[in-house]
Amino acid sequence: MEITASGLAAEFKRQVDSKLPVEPISTGGFHHITIKVSAPPGVSTGTYFDAIGILLQQLADERPDWKIGLEGDPSDLVIELIR
Repeated sequence: MEITASGLAAEFKRQVDSKLPVEPISTGGFHHITIKVSAPPGVSTGTYFDAIGILLQQLADERPDWKIGLEGDPSDLVIELIR
């Protein structure tokens, strides 16, 4: 089965959501969450970067008050959410 950008973005989103607090952080202040995700073997570079673009847009829409940072490569990507 071919891996699509939207399917990969959904998998990355599940990984991110599983690491975030269930309850919204409403106390304000500084929060720093680091999440590691990785693409399955064989995913094309284009599909990977399309998926990251989809994921970033979703995170930005859902958490406009958070800064989002990326570091790494497809096999070992670190996503940082900072508020």
